[in-house]
Amino acid sequence: MKIKGITEAQLRAAVQSAGKEFYDDNLQFNREPEKIGNWLHFTLRVKNSSKPGAGRSSSMFSRGRKQVSACWHAHRDVMRAIFRARPDALLITQLAHYEGSAGFEHEFPYTGTQNCGPQADPIARQDCCEC
Repeated sequence: MKIKGITEAQLRAAVQSAGKEFYDDNLQFNREPEKIGNWLHFTLRVKNSSKPGAGRSSSMFSRGRKQVSACWHAHRDVMRAIFRARPDALLITQLAHYEGSAGFEHEFPYTGTQNCGPQADPIARQDCCEC
């Protein structure tokens, strides 16, 4: 992901806040925030795949296997924390471009219904966890 319009301190606070509020303090950066031009680049993961916020494999051969990647819901809650801190931030992910808080709340629900499994055995992103 990459974001513009927020400081690194605000980003770190948003991840920490969402992690403590919803995920038993289980969220952290997989890719530490890195400033490239006007953008902060980062990715998320969980500390423990057995705790809240962990994604599950969508492969038909290992469906449900715990992963260290942060689930769809964890990303959603971190992004909401980001937009609470900076409602006008611009956030770009592989799934969508979010222009501010209103754009995020309008667009984000659609990403949860996107298939993340194989075409022969589809599964929605929002269903690849235990949330």
